[in-house]
Amino acid sequence: MLLEPLEPIRIKHGDAGRTIDHQLVDDDGNPVPLSGPTPTVILHCKGPVNFDASSVIILDPNLATVRATFSAANLLSPIGWYSCEYQATWSATRVETFPSNGFFQLEIVEEAA
Repeated sequence: MLLEPLEPIRIKHGDAGRTIDHQLVDDDGNPVPLSGPTPTVILHCKGPVNFDASSVIILDPNLATVRATFSAANLLSPIGWYSCEYQATWSATRVETFPSNGFFQLEIVEEAA
């Protein structure tokens, strides 16, 4: 499921292998080309503790769709809200973050007893 850039995401504490898909777009809503010199893309999350998703892969370089995977270690982070952003690095002189107008919210919630 492709999520809107700022749509909040809720994941249960301790889940493993959970993925989220996003499209990386510029300020005008156009996909940012991820072809040619392929960038390295990571997902940073800041909250009660800071962590990076265990991996991010490019699904479609022309549509700028990516998939972030969370490990069990990521989701053993404290329960609460995290502000997240993707960082695409093409070279030492070209780094962009998405969404460009803020962050999307990730909530790690308690597992059912």
